[in-house]
Amino acid sequence: MKLTVLTATLNSRSTINRCLESTPHIKVSNGDKLEYMVIDGGSNDGTVELIRSHYPEARVETQTGKGLYQAFNEGVLNARGDYIMFLHSDDEIGKVNLREIDLRPDAVVYGTVEFIDENGKLLFRRRPPLFPKKCLSQYPFIFHPNAIYPKWLLLKYPFDGEKYGMVADMWQINAFRNEVKFVPTTAITYRFRIHKQSSTVKNLKRKFSLSFWMWRVYLFLFFEDCRARRVLNFLHGKRTWS
Repeated sequence: MKLTVLTATLNSRSTINRCLESTPHIKVSNGDKLEYMVIDGGSNDGTVELIRSHYPEARVETQTGKGLYQAFNEGVLNARGDYIMFLHSDDEIGKVNLREIDLRPDAVVYGTVEFIDENGKLLFRRRPPLFPKKCLSQYPFIFHPNAIYPKWLLLKYPFDGEKYGMVADMWQINAFRNEVKFVPTTAITYRFRIHKQSSTVKNLKRKFSLSFWMWRVYLFLFFEDCRARRVLNFLHGKRTWS
């Protein structure tokens, strides 16, 4: 088993179908295997039943009331793959071509992120940026779900949701940044959905340092597409995560 794609769900029936329908965009090489694993936090809206009836190849495990990051930690612990990729239940895979990716135990491979609205319309695109490792502590250059991680690394550095809350993914990457190489690739495109119920939108109000804004501008100028559209959206009050 080479790659496990891990999704955490909680009453995700309205979005999980689009999410799962995008998983065939993951292309594997001959002899490679792909595991799709769902950790459900106690859904009561038919999410699990939908997954089991429409996607019987998915491996579904259940837990109750432990939260998103604990679900991810348990998923990593029980995953059969040597490498892990996270796919949020309201997001989509644009492409993952493992034939073009050299997965190694000493590297995190990361790609492009397409930020889309609730209808799937492209808001803006960020190509994989180049960065010095020390800058990870100033800005989340690696967008957590658009990367593939060695399993051993995530076992050594589990998410700490109790301490860091909704930014536990950023602090996890910051913690292990000196243990592995970070390799950009055009073979990964992750589609991140921004909508009113998104936890990202709900947590937009936070304090930004001068260095944070400096790196944000750097990404905007050199690695983002649809910049004019993004500025217009901002001027019209449509704020999105960056």
